[in-house]
Amino acid sequence: MDDAGRPRAHRWLAQLTLTGALRLAPVAMVMPMDYTSLLWALLLGSWVFGEVPTSWIWVGAPIIIGSGLVIVWREQRLHRRAALSAEAAAPT
Repeated sequence: MDDAGRPRAHRWLAQLTLTGALRLAPVAMVMPMDYTSLLWALLLGSWVFGEVPTSWIWVGAPIIIGSGLVIVWREQRLHRRAALSAEAAAPT
């Protein structure tokens, strides 16, 4: 139990699934998906606790999500470039 009396089981499950995903896929592909926790925290916070997001959330969240999308785009581009170079270097 944590300080508020909530069970910690959900934290262990979240950590195990993230660790499993990192074993199966490149980090650059998995971690941007972890940014969806921002969306879930926003939705659950407003639904369960009636919290209203501050202006800083509306400024910061798109920056964080945008940077994750740029990383995914860059990694796909680098992977594609490496595959093309390997294909060109392969003897025929």
